[in-house]
Amino acid sequence: MNVLDILTPLFSRLQLKGFKKGVYNDSKTKFYAYTLLSVNDEAYEDLYNIHLQNKVYTQYDMQDVERYHIYHENGCYSHKSTPQLVSEGIFKYVSLLFQGVLYNNEWFVLDSCSFSDTEDGDQVANKIEADFTHQGWKSPDFLPISEYRDEIDYAKICSHLSLNEADRFDRENWEKISAYLSSLPRTEIPRKKEKQFVNDREFVGQPWIVAHIKQERKSKLNRAFEAYINEAVFIPFIQVLKVRNPQTFHQTATLFHPDYYPLIYPHSKEQVLCLVSVINQSVKRRLYYFLYVPDQKRLYEWTPPKPQLATDQYIEQLQKDISALSSWGAEFDVHEPSVTMDDPVFWKEHVLKKEAGNYIYLTAVDYQNPQPDIYPLF
Repeated sequence: MNVLDILTPLFSRLQLKGFKKGVYNDSKTKFYAYTLLSVNDEAYEDLYNIHLQNKVYTQYDMQDVERYHIYHENGCYSHKSTPQLVSEGIFKYVSLLFQGVLYNNEWFVLDSCSFSDTEDGDQVANKIEADFTHQGWKSPDFLPISEYRDEIDYAKICSHLSLNEADRFDRENWEKISAYLSSLPRTEIPRKKEKQFVNDREFVGQPWIVAHIKQERKSKLNRAFEAYINEAVFIPFIQVLKVRNPQTFHQTATLFHPDYYPLIYPHSKEQVLCLVSVINQSVKRRLYYFLYVPDQKRLYEWTPPKPQLATDQYIEQLQKDISALSSWGAEFDVHEPSVTMDDPVFWKEHVLKKEAGNYIYLTAVDYQNPQPDIYPLF
């Protein structure tokens, strides 16, 4: 099987237009490949509009960087858009770059995009191949994610320079730190081991390409789930509360999304916590948690065992409420959709715990579904 046979079921004919080359490693468990297409090709416009216009790209051979800029009267500049660079004849070629890893009998393929302003297509191809050969199969993209990540030890550096680490990003301090780092041989830069990023921990031991693609898939699925549960359950439910009890639920606010409330749920999605910032008629703020249990089609108010005092710092209060109850601690990231609350102790001991058959921290909310013909889930 050649590399193109792997790519064909995963990408459209348009994306593979101008396929140039595909190369396996010795064990045929990894490959890289690329296309090379002139921006004057009749397929380019559709390729850009359908697949590339929202994609971040790299650039090869910026022969005259000034051509990429639009200068303004205040002396600043902005970057020309891709369509403008193409229409002005600056960009000559576009390439789709593919890196593939065989993992658990499935090919995981990461695609990226690059543009070049070089006239000679062979030179562009040589540059792409040289860049890959430089890192080869030892590229971090192909290597497994480790349990710990290697980081520069800024605490040690700041101590050496008699700086407060909390102020290291101040311009003057950062210049001192940068100068000190530049003066050290690479092997003498102070480093430390940190726990892996939260969204990577469940993928430790898997190649980075595999982890990245799984995160994207999980994020896409969870974003769709969050949108649906918000629209089908929490938005109409909270509207019921606002109509029924306007003194308490005078105003409500979301967090990072203009319409949707943030949610906490396990990968199984057996239950979902909704976080609502509420301001009453006395302009006092409180963070409410409502639990939806799909199997029961019921909603409960959840009271954390040790709730924090309400503040204007919505996310800060949330983190404090959750951090002491979960093994995630303060690292749980409510606005990262690839991270789900999969700590069974959190759900069993702090949310769903019962005594004498009754929930300890949950109170059933009485409500009337105003439109069951539209909202069948509650």
